Amino acid sequence: MSAMKRNYLLLLSLSAATAAVGKEFMARIKMNVDATAAPLWIDSRGIGVFLSTKLPARQIWLHAFPDSLTFAQRDALRDLLIIQVGPDVAGPPEAKSIAWLNSHKASHA
Repeated sequence: MSAMKRNYLLLLSLSAATAAVGKEFMARIKMNVDATAAPLWIDSRGIGVFLSTKLPARQIWLHAFPDSLTFAQRDALRDLLIIQVGPDVAGPPEAKSIAWLNSHKASHA
């Protein structure tokens, strides 16, 4: 029996010095975790990504970090949070986030 996909929200705080890394994170997530991962936002202060995967949060964490980062760059990116999204959520029905969650409810069944 294979594990069911779980839905996650990945939040990464960025600064001016680490802003370019956000796009690398997104590329690695699409390549290593979820090819259909959808960014809720990407800007100079951070990135928020919805994704669905059978991987646990720790494995998502390991797959998201670009290999090219130095120790100092990794240390500067400590504000990474991966939250599993469950079936009990609330928000405006027209919100992009709620639409994404509603379209992925089957993975909660």
